[in-house]
Amino acid sequence: MKTWLSLLSRRRLRPNRLFSEWQATVILIFLCAAGAAAQETASLVVYSRLALVRETRDLRIGADGTATLRELPMGIQAESLYLDDPDGKRPAILNSRLKRPQAGLAQILKQNTGAEIVLYSKILNRIQGTLVAATGGKLYLRVGDRTLRVLSADDVVAYDVRYGDYRYRSRPEIVLRFRDLASTTKRFRLHYLTDGLSWHAHYIALLRRDQERLTLSGQFVINNRTDRTFEKARLTLVAGDVNLSRAPVEPVYRAMEKALAAPAPQVERIKEFEYYVYRVPFSVSLDRSEQQQIPFLPPKRIPFKKHYIYEPRISKTDVLVRLELTNDSKLFGEPLPAGNVQLYQEQADGRLFIGEDRIRHTPVGERVWLQLGRVFDIKAEREKVAQSRVGPKSRSEVYAIRMRNHKDRAVTVRVVERFSGNWSISQSSLPVAKKTADRVEWQVDVPAGQSTELRYTVLFQW
Repeated sequence: MKTWLSLLSRRRLRPNRLFSEWQATVILIFLCAAGAAAQETASLVVYSRLALVRETRDLRIGADGTATLRELPMGIQAESLYLDDPDGKRPAILNSRLKRPQAGLAQILKQNTGAEIVLYSKILNRIQGTLVAATGGKLYLRVGDRTLRVLSADDVVAYDVRYGDYRYRSRPEIVLRFRDLASTTKRFRLHYLTDGLSWHAHYIALLRRDQERLTLSGQFVINNRTDRTFEKARLTLVAGDVNLSRAPVEPVYRAMEKALAAPAPQVERIKEFEYYVYRVPFSVSLDRSEQQQIPFLPPKRIPFKKHYIYEPRISKTDVLVRLELTNDSKLFGEPLPAGNVQLYQEQADGRLFIGEDRIRHTPVGERVWLQLGRVFDIKAEREKVAQSRVGPKSRSEVYAIRMRNHKDRAVTVRVVERFSGNWSISQSSLPVAKKTADRVEWQVDVPAGQSTELRYTVLFQW
């Protein structure tokens, strides 16, 4: 580029070498386009536990028809690698070899087992011999014909070994052997699956001070737990449970949080196969071992109901509080990818964190239940007050549930009981609100500062 600019800026050019202004412009546009083509960005299609990477590379193919792919993610699934050229044609590959990372000293010693080496010990200084084995933190060295010397690896400060064909690899490499290509450089598009890249949705629900309104907003949380940096990548997120025949192995790295401060442009949502696909409309740079957040759901009002629930099998004395959100097409109408929901209560001086829960993929029209915690001012207790045999193959059990409300307003508590086998409610002091094959529910009204008792009889038959 600089060469062309200097040529254009020269004042003493012969007439047949003069460039007109439009010719210079054409050349500059061409050079800029060529530079942009050489810097094609990667494309990341990220699922909940792995990613499909698409990137363009120039491969130097040797005289023997082989080329080596380097700078690959640690979690690459080598068997998923697919190559084609910019025209969509797939080259003929005879075979490919995955070379895993070599872990430094351990690999060098393994490769030199049976060879002559020189060790420098803290105590014995220089020792020369044949390396028999290196295992369990010990080095076994044959010195002379009849002596086996055992040294602690911690006492050895330096090694002289035969280098051989050893080459340190911090990442996996794939060696490709082409059938019809040799001694050339060719551009290919690579497609492969890798572990270590994942995403999930994270929601913020804000309960207004009057507790009659709730706004919900969401953001994508993308985790790059590989040791590979993806610069200015095109990002697509797939919401759906893709079946995997094995659990991905994610390299463990410490994640660094990096939030995007500016509001993001509208994320495009489309339906593909049985999943929802979200396309981020701008390029994203994912540094190695990084976590990044991208807003995708602007704050929206969503209807909700608060429920007090007492279920003795979960807690003997505590009443739980849950919120029921209605993903109604008229009021909210957005499919919600699976993720965590954190709920805050609006206050005069900010927000108060009041609980969190996790939701599954929720289509429009479905309800969302959020369990937030245990109620402070409502207590309960359950007691079996009687049990008797009423027949050769039946028995009855009488239970009493007492609810105590310490609030300054009346509440309604949903009492949930579960039974197995052949059972029925033969008597109850309050009407049964709902009954299925394994559960029964009551709606118990408890006045402010008072208590209410529910008493019922269960008949079991066999």
